[in-house]
Amino acid sequence: MDDHVRDQRVEGQDHDGPTTQGEQHGHFSGVQLKRHLLQVSTNGSQHNPKWTVKPFDEVYPGIFLGDVSIAKDKEGLRRIGVTHVLNAAQGRKFNQIDTDDAFYSDIGVAFLGIPAIDVFGFKMSKYFATATDFIENALCSEGGKVLVHCQQGLSRSSSLVLAFLMLKRGLRAVDACTTLRQIRPVMPNDGFLEQLAALDCQLYCQDRHD
Repeated sequence: MDDHVRDQRVEGQDHDGPTTQGEQHGHFSGVQLKRHLLQVSTNGSQHNPKWTVKPFDEVYPGIFLGDVSIAKDKEGLRRIGVTHVLNAAQGRKFNQIDTDDAFYSDIGVAFLGIPAIDVFGFKMSKYFATATDFIENALCSEGGKVLVHCQQGLSRSSSLVLAFLMLKRGLRAVDACTTLRQIRPVMPNDGFLEQLAALDCQLYCQDRHD
């Protein structure tokens, strides 16, 4: 495990106190992560099939998770102070969003595009490092706030924010899922959940055998 990941995971944790849900268990599968997501209430709306998904939510300090409508609303981005945009669905294919650096040049917003497709077989994990570094750089910049979005702000974009919480803030996959799901009804597709489960094992299974 990288030293900075190990440091982030330990920083701020009181190991004499109660363990988190993630620490109480071993390796997770994608199926287990999905089951956990379905059990977590979003603002008390767990059992309400008519819950309304807002255009965006601040799911972690400085990180907004949202849909295409807020991504293309430049005035809205100004109002909430967004300095960086990560489009997790960049492209011209079905269900992708064709924005780029030029689209945001007039408002001075930094941009990163990930050409993800919301299908089981898409290898989102190959973009985890690039995306999480971009989010971290955004938060480390003066007054930095980042919008991470896809079409609905539920699957592709949430997968990248989950990876950020795991790689840069030391959360176990299940705890990262809880953090987001309590605020927004995120649901990465099954393939993305398997890749997040694999990342969780990469970060933590090795420790148990060292």
